Amino acid sequence: DKVDAIITAPVVQEDFYELIPHLYDVPYIYVDSPLNYPGAISTIVQNPFKSGYCAAKVMKLLKGSGKFACIRMYDNAYNLLERARGFIDFFSHDSGSEVIDVVCEDFSEIGLYNFLEDFYKENSDLKGILIPHAEVQLATSFLINKGLKHQITLIGFDCVPQNKQALLDGTIDCLIGQRPELQGEEAVRQFYHHLLLHKEIPKEINMPIDIFFRENILWFYNSNLYFIGDFWYIGNMTTTVSIEKCSQYQFDEVYATLKKMAKDVPPPDVTGKTVLLKPNILSPKKPEFAICTHPVVVGAAV
Repeated sequence: DKVDAIITAPVVQEDFYELIPHLYDVPYIYVDSPLNYPGAISTIVQNPFKSGYCAAKVMKLLKGSGKFACIRMYDNAYNLLERARGFIDFFSHDSGSEVIDVVCEDFSEIGLYNFLEDFYKENSDLKGILIPHAEVQLATSFLINKGLKHQITLIGFDCVPQNKQALLDGTIDCLIGQRPELQGEEAVRQFYHHLLLHKEIPKEINMPIDIFFRENILWFYNSNLYFIGDFWYIGNMTTTVSIEKCSQYQFDEVYATLKKMAKDVPPPDVTGKTVLLKPNILSPKKPEFAICTHPVVVGAAV
């Protein structure tokens, strides 16, 4: 089956390089991990170097100077390397600090536990650990069982459920979030502009660097935060939508469809109010080009 577009997270470069020859002329967008390889029509990611740098600033605020470790699961994953580089770069300007950058090849809970046990024997003055990916919660059992949580601050990435719970429990001290769901949503939006509207799209869209502590994690995920255009908004958006098929742009059929949708998802009461009806008018094209809202839809809505 023909694929029209691909959204890909090229975490391990070698795997993606093997895929590229099979893409032919299929457009693709990078999310999660930037990759210095031509061909993607857009890259929608958080800047990994700056996010690692921010993690180091948080570590410095929490622990001051000292010995720190960056422990990661892949040796050649670009985004993890960049996060580690940002973390190391920050502390390179602090003469009282040292960063040990290491790879744990067995990043299961038992594998990491054994790795940390051996690592701590040689680095008993360790003050903090950065794990630059989502598996940070796997380190908590070692710190708790060894009674080291008061000594070693733990910072990681990604607000997956296990990490959020550990942050609330106090076993993780800070999380860096990168809004993966919004990266995917934005990728779909850019494909729509590129493939259907034939518009030029930005080559790079940077996601925010979110810094979470136990005090603000619930506020963020309980708030209604959404993205429109180039801005983030907090507000109330309905979680219920109505989708109906309308076979043709015939007034009676469109009108009946809109009435049914309004019944399924009742609009706010606008009695006595002036309502602005905004059709999409992108360019002066005939209705059959489907560039603007069809006049019949506008008429039925009125």
